[in-house]
Amino acid sequence: MNRKLDCLARVRRMVFVFGCAWLSSAALAESHNAFVTLGNGVVVDVQNERLYTMNPKTGIEATNIATGERLWRSVAADRPLSIREGTLLAQSSAEKSGQLELAYLTAESGELLRATRLSVDDSVWARTTDTLDHRFVLQSTGADSLHWQHTTKKIQGARLDRAEPQALRTEGFLRADFSTRSVAHSDTGLRASTIRDFRASVPDGAVGKRALYSADRQHIATHRPLSPQARQSGQRYEWHVYSADGKRLQTFASAVSFSPYIIVGNRLLYVTPARKWRAEERTEINPMSVRAIDLNSGVELFKVPVKDTRYNGPFPP
Repeated sequence: MNRKLDCLARVRRMVFVFGCAWLSSAALAESHNAFVTLGNGVVVDVQNERLYTMNPKTGIEATNIATGERLWRSVAADRPLSIREGTLLAQSSAEKSGQLELAYLTAESGELLRATRLSVDDSVWARTTDTLDHRFVLQSTGADSLHWQHTTKKIQGARLDRAEPQALRTEGFLRADFSTRSVAHSDTGLRASTIRDFRASVPDGAVGKRALYSADRQHIATHRPLSPQARQSGQRYEWHVYSADGKRLQTFASAVSFSPYIIVGNRLLYVTPARKWRAEERTEINPMSVRAIDLNSGVELFKVPVKDTRYNGPFPP
């Protein structure tokens, strides 16, 4: 009986972890002209070729997409959300439930312009990282609109005679006013998209059976598994990138089959989740990252580690 309980607990842990991983990798990938979001805490300023990400330790950092150089790091907020006319809107992690902390920063230097706070239901804990029983996600769904979702779940140990507790989900919409640097609740809005919303038709003659649009829908990517002999450093798939009209642009190896991506200039940016694998006699570990591929050569130019906001333990027995 104890062995059965142990196995069930492990299965539940796996479901929880991989479920969170899917939610993370299938998060919002939206284009709003001036900027693009590639999931939780990744904002791309297309016009100025800058990348804004959650620093793995704390705060937000900005990266030059052309060079991979870090431009600045700010601890004035934690999760970048959207950008407009040189101003970055971001979320700070709330220290207690019932409040949502937001901040406006200068996109040029990360300097804090204004911090603002909104009241939310007392059951909502608007943290920027998950806990065992709470998950709060806030994402941009338009130039000035945002969608939040809070999930809470009663935690219990593995019991064969008890059903899994149901998760309680609440959600809401916000409207940002960049001119007054304020944020207010909104009765209506758009819900965050998932990677499923970016499925595309495979171009004629393209490699692979499935295709995915870029965040701005200007490009299409397909993939195929690499043979075991061709796999190196955890790379298991081969991406094939095409223009929207089907012209092949480049091919490169990746650890993931599909992920939100965008092409800025001659750089393809995409997100890879945290992963580990065995390489000969050692275990290799790579953090969650935004990776930049040179479309001229197919070579990875740089990667920017991103904070993994999922809860990864410990779990109840």
